[in-house]
Amino acid sequence: MTIPATMMPVFESLNPDVQVRVERDYERRKKSMVAAYLAWLFLGWHYLYLRRVGMQFAFWLSCLILIGFVWWFVDLSRFAGMVTNMNEDLARQLMVEHKALGT
Repeated sequence: MTIPATMMPVFESLNPDVQVRVERDYERRKKSMVAAYLAWLFLGWHYLYLRRVGMQFAFWLSCLILIGFVWWFVDLSRFAGMVTNMNEDLARQLMVEHKALGT
């Protein structure tokens, strides 16, 4: 089971065919920790990978004035949590969508 542990009680309350659809969609759309760190490593593309375009431009702008390099290293320590939160939000969104649609 790949649904985040924090979302398991809600996931288990869904009927089995909705669970299958949610899990399938989650697997297809979740963010990879490895890809996220690679995006961080190469020119700091990590915010774009997490679909946070405004933060990405702010990050690049701050890099132009050298503050961004500090920001870049701070992100290294908090990046795992950012990816985990993004995946939990995705799982929550999929469960709400599939439950609301009744599919």
